[in-house]
Amino acid sequence: MPSIYIDESGYPDILSYQYRFFIMTGVVINDEEVSFAHKLLDNWKKKHSLSLDCGFHAYDLFETNANNANQLRTNRIFSKATTQLIDIIKMVDFQSYCAVVDLKKLRKSFSISEPPNKKLFKDQSSYRSERKKYVDDFIKAHGEDNRYKPLEFCLSYLLIYSVPLCLDTKPAGIRSIPFS
Repeated sequence: MPSIYIDESGYPDILSYQYRFFIMTGVVINDEEVSFAHKLLDNWKKKHSLSLDCGFHAYDLFETNANNANQLRTNRIFSKATTQLIDIIKMVDFQSYCAVVDLKKLRKSFSISEPPNKKLFKDQSSYRSERKKYVDDFIKAHGEDNRYKPLEFCLSYLLIYSVPLCLDTKPAGIRSIPFS
């Protein structure tokens, strides 16, 4: 029986300035393949001295963090490790779907001004005041429900395309999600 695993990157708030994109990925994989994938990934983690205690998606392999925990240390090791990951991906039978919302384009399509950027304010109180006004103006003009449209767009896309695989049916009335 297939299962779907979903993860996101970014923040689904149309009013967020921190991220340009909101991304959601779904992976559909048969239960038999899950244990095979876990074995391959556990061996890979052991080989690169990464903890077996946390799920693969919890690693910051591509980012620097304060204590360098769960991170590949050098470019040489990183290059070899990513090549090995690609080999693992080739061995596991799965399907993936990715939905991307460009928040800047979405705001533009709704004629919403760009949010205040925290980095451009000298003091926190000025930023908080401007941010509150920006959010209040948006809610007044568009409603609270529309604030998290990027999440709705991405989830709709993933569910339309991936759930039928889990149920072994063909999706009815597939449509594209706007602004993605």
